[in-house]
Amino acid sequence: MANDWILALNPRKTPPPTPCCSAATLAAARAELGSGPVAWAIEVAAHATDKVEEMLDATHALDRLHDHGQRLRRAAESCALSVVRGLRQGLPADEVTVPTEAVQGLRDIVRFDIPLDQVLRAMWISHVHIYESLLAELEGALEPAHWPGTVRQVSDLAFAYVDVFAQHAAQEYEAERERWLGSVAAVRRRVIDEILAGHPVGLAEAEGILTVRLAQHHVAAILWTHETGTTDASVTVDRLRRAATELARTLQAPALLAVPGEEAALWVWWCWKEPPPADITGHLREALPADLRMALGPGDRGLEGFRRSHLRAREAERIARSDGTQRLCDYSEVAVVSLLTANREQARWFVEDTLGGLGEAGAKAADLRETLRLYLAHGRSRMAAAERLHIAATTVAYRVKRAEALLGRALDDDELHLRIALEINSHAPR
Repeated sequence: MANDWILALNPRKTPPPTPCCSAATLAAARAELGSGPVAWAIEVAAHATDKVEEMLDATHALDRLHDHGQRLRRAAESCALSVVRGLRQGLPADEVTVPTEAVQGLRDIVRFDIPLDQVLRAMWISHVHIYESLLAELEGALEPAHWPGTVRQVSDLAFAYVDVFAQHAAQEYEAERERWLGSVAAVRRRVIDEILAGHPVGLAEAEGILTVRLAQHHVAAILWTHETGTTDASVTVDRLRRAATELARTLQAPALLAVPGEEAALWVWWCWKEPPPADITGHLREALPADLRMALGPGDRGLEGFRRSHLRAREAERIARSDGTQRLCDYSEVAVVSLLTANREQARWFVEDTLGGLGEAGAKAADLRETLRLYLAHGRSRMAAAERLHIAATTVAYRVKRAEALLGRALDDDELHLRIALEINSHAPR
C-alpha cells in the first residue's frame, strides 16, 4: 500500500498527551495504523490546538467557550487521525470521512456566538500545522529521490481534505444556527446567560420565560453521559432530560428547569418553595443511572443563588471531567480543590515543584502519593489510612517512608504545601 512511511510515525515525546477522541475512534485508527502513528497524531493535534487557542484568545472568543481546551483538542485530533488515515490509503478527497467529532462541537460554538469565520480560521491553522508536521516527518523518512512525488501527493490530498472539512463545517454551522435561533431553548438560554453573567434582568419577565420562580430555593446540576462523542447530541440530551425528570421525583422537587448545555450535557435546576431535603447528594448517588455522570452545586436561594449554584456546579464538572472516575461530583466536597486549580497551569507547576520525585509517572508512585495523602489527611494515622485503602498498617508505614525518600525531605518541611499538592494531584486528569 502507498505511503508506508506513515506507519513509522511516532510522537516526539513519551508519553504523548492524553487522547480526547472517543475510544471507538481511537480503536479504529490503531487497528489501521498502529499505536505509533495514532500517538503521533494526538501529539501534533495538541500542538495545533495551542496555536488555535492563541488565535481565539486574541479575539476573546475563549471567554465565551467553557472548557474550550478539550473541545478544540477533540476536533483537531479527529481531523489529524482522519488525514493520516486518508493519506495512508491514498483516498481522494470525495471519499475521505469527515470526522463526527470534528463538527459536533459546532453545536456549542453556535450557542456561544462564535462567528463562522473564526471557526474556519481555526480549522485552517490546525490543518496547516498538521501538514507542516507531516512534511517534517517526510524529510527524515524518504530518500531525496522520492521527495518530489510524495510531497506533491501529500500536499494535494491534505489540502483537498481541509477543503472538504471546511465545506462540511460551514454547512453544519448554518444548519445548527437556524435550528438554534428558532427554538424556545435559544430564548431560555439567552436569559440564563444574562443571569449567569451577572447582568441585571427583569425578574417577572425572566420567570415567565424560564417558567420557574427564581426567588425560590435552587440546586443546580450538570448531567452528561459517561462516553461522549459517540451518539447524536439530540438523542443524548433527550435521555438526560428524562433522567433529570426522574431525579426530580426522587428529590420531591416541585419544579425543574433543564436546558442543553455544552459537550452534549444538560444544565438542570431543581426548585423548591422551602429549603430542599437533607442529604440530596446521598439520594442522587443512589438514584443516578450507572451510565450518567453528574456535577452538583450547593443549594442556594433567589436570583443570585440560581447563578451561584450553577457556577459552582460548573466547577465541579470541570474537576469531574478531569478526574474521570467520579459518577457524582459534589462541589462542597471539592471546593478547596476548585480554588486551588482555578489556574490549571500554575497548579500543575506547583505540584511538580512540591512533589519532585514523588510526582513521577507509574502505578507505584501513584499508590505512594495516595497513601501519603490519606495518612496526612487523617492526622498521620496509619490505621485510618490503612482502613481507607484496605491494606495493612505496616504497608502504610512502608509506603510513607518510601514517599518521604522520593520527596528528598522530611514530611514536617512545608507540610501544608505538600498536602495541597497531593490534593491537587489526586484530582488531576488520569
